Amino acid sequence: MVLAIDDLNAVVQSGAWGKGRAAGGGGVSGAGIVVQAICEATGKDLATVKAYLQKKLDADPALTRRALYDSFRVAGTKTGIIVKRMEEAKTAKVAVVDADAELGSI
Repeated sequence: MVLAIDDLNAVVQSGAWGKGRAAGGGGVSGAGIVVQAICEATGKDLATVKAYLQKKLDADPALTRRALYDSFRVAGTKTGIIVKRMEEAKTAKVAVVDADAELGSI
């Protein structure tokens, strides 16, 4: 959510707040987990990671936020492994019933 608010603030401050989002740009679902994974993998703080990501986006106009973040989600990479672990932990918290136990009662 912090990233979405920061992106919105940047758009408003630039004076382009009435402009719609470009296809493939804008916010990215799961962006927070990717940023957390980068922080964990590098040992850098949130501000440093956000500044790095923005610098990468500014340097290449063809690079979308989604493409950049998806690059850090690739399975087998250091950040990809961290993202997978974080997503699995998040999913485990929402389990209402023990699925394995339920399979035995069917």
